[in-house]
Amino acid sequence: MTQHRSTRARGAGIIAAGAAMTVLTLLVSPASLPATASAADERSVETSVSAAGSGVTIEAPRRGVVIRSGCRNSAERITIRFPVSAGDDVYVNVSGTDGNGRSVSGVLSPFQATAPESGPSTFTDRLYVCGELAYAGRGRIRAVVHVDDDDLSATKPIDFRYASTVSVAKPRAKVARGSRVTLKGQWRRGAGFAASVGYDNRKKQWVVLQRRPAGAKAWQRVATLRINDQGRWSRRVRITKATSWRAVVPSDRRNLGATSPVRRIAVQR
Repeated sequence: MTQHRSTRARGAGIIAAGAAMTVLTLLVSPASLPATASAADERSVETSVSAAGSGVTIEAPRRGVVIRSGCRNSAERITIRFPVSAGDDVYVNVSGTDGNGRSVSGVLSPFQATAPESGPSTFTDRLYVCGELAYAGRGRIRAVVHVDDDDLSATKPIDFRYASTVSVAKPRAKVARGSRVTLKGQWRRGAGFAASVGYDNRKKQWVVLQRRPAGAKAWQRVATLRINDQGRWSRRVRITKATSWRAVVPSDRRNLGATSPVRRIAVQR
């Protein structure tokens, strides 16, 4: 099976593929593709079947779409698979909503083509996402495919997630036994974002403070903390023995997951 790759601007017109080409694969830019698929790019699949028995399948990375700063094409690809017959006029449109229902669209959608042969056909697109305006959380992808007189569609849940970072400011290295120390740090949405996190993140984002006393192997949860409008958090703790501290953002529908550098506070003899 051969493949036809085309890089076209949004609002592409009719494309008639050559007779030897049975799969239409569209990419934003071949140079932007990773050399090999990583574990994070594993696909999850959802299929919708019409009454006639033909179906359309949506494939997307299990990790979802990573929200990056600025307005840009997502690094993650959305793949739509569906059957065609030779000579069919095909229309494909990929769209969706982010974690708060805000609309997102495919970069190459809508797309139209004429099928050169019968068989499976593939359309690959990326989403156009403005990071400062997008909302993290569970969203949806929708694919609408018209193949001559057949109307096919499918929807699929997908997470919009931050490649967030979290820090713990360096405290005093040694304090008197029983002293109270304020630990503080900052959560950020990822590289390139301003410190201001916005109302939605301030209400929904949490940071977990953990400790590991000297001699212990496991980390212990101390508190789950809210952030302010600059992503900052703080917690006052009592130091009774040498202890290591760190902040964690668990991997969930909003975040890929992040862990701060470890900070150690010793007790004066």
